[in-house]
Amino acid sequence: MFHTRYKLFKDTYTHRVCKSIDYMIVDALLEANPVYKFQEMIFNPEDYTKMTDSLVSIIEVSKNPELKKSQAILKRLRQRDIYRFIGENVYQNKELVNKVQILSLNFLLDNSSRYCE
Repeated sequence: MFHTRYKLFKDTYTHRVCKSIDYMIVDALLEANPVYKFQEMIFNPEDYTKMTDSLVSIIEVSKNPELKKSQAILKRLRQRDIYRFIGENVYQNKELVNKVQILSLNFLLDNSSRYCE
């Protein structure tokens, strides 16, 4: 049962295309963060309820010049010009997994704009 569940999770939820799309949406939202202040919106229930999938559409049609990078990422996504999958590693040691996840996240956050062009 657990093997089947793992296989479905690996093949579906963590499929390379799905993960690439996830990263592109995250990058687009990170680029739009200075305009919309998402990190502040999550602490205000009224503002939080306005954070729906429509945010992507709002960013796409906005005339705000600060959203150009975010719009470029979303345009690439609409044209299916998604990030390329590099590879994956399977780690057995939980300490090592945590370190790799933190390093990977920091790398992505520090270099997200480099991969969006």
